[in-house]
Amino acid sequence: MIRRARFGSGARRRTDRAIHFGLGVAIVLCLGCAGPPPPADHFYRLTVAPPPRLARMPLAGRLEVERVRAAAIGQGRRIAYRAADEANEIGLYSYHHWVDPLPTMIQGALGRVLWEAGIAPEVSVPALHLEPDYVLYGRVVAFERLVGEVTSAGLVEIEFSLVREADHSLVLQRTYREEVEAETSTVLATVEALSSALSRVVANLVRDLSEN
Repeated sequence: MIRRARFGSGARRRTDRAIHFGLGVAIVLCLGCAGPPPPADHFYRLTVAPPPRLARMPLAGRLEVERVRAAAIGQGRRIAYRAADEANEIGLYSYHHWVDPLPTMIQGALGRVLWEAGIAPEVSVPALHLEPDYVLYGRVVAFERLVGEVTSAGLVEIEFSLVREADHSLVLQRTYREEVEAETSTVLATVEALSSALSRVVANLVRDLSEN
């Protein structure tokens, strides 16, 4: 009987052990470099308080609230911030988001509050495809968290234009700006301040519409 020599079996075993050892070392090193997990995502909604209902309905017809326009940085869901002493540099939080895109949330809040305030017998949005008598346009100038050394605040500035569809005349065009200091330095407290600032803006809009 001829026996065949088994060459290389010992070398292969040594190679396998070296590979396993190397993999183990790599896993340990990766675990050590991974660091802590990233912060959890936080999501916020706006809560806008309606002003007292008007005794007289100022608009005799259907009011349509258009989607609010905003700069590219303000069209998404990430919350914007800037240093209180720096007017030209704006940042976006990575882990703090609105529940919907900001223009969509403002449009929804406007429609609800204007209806509850009794601005018009009907208040709609373009998605309903109804013929409006009046159209309200909005443009966000600023909607951001102001970060100071100790405190923070919510800044809201929106330009509104109301157009009568029958003759395409401009009924009202005005810019409203409100700044509300947050109770604490947290982002949640600033969201509440932003809600209060938007409530004041809408209340001032309702007041001016009622005087037209």
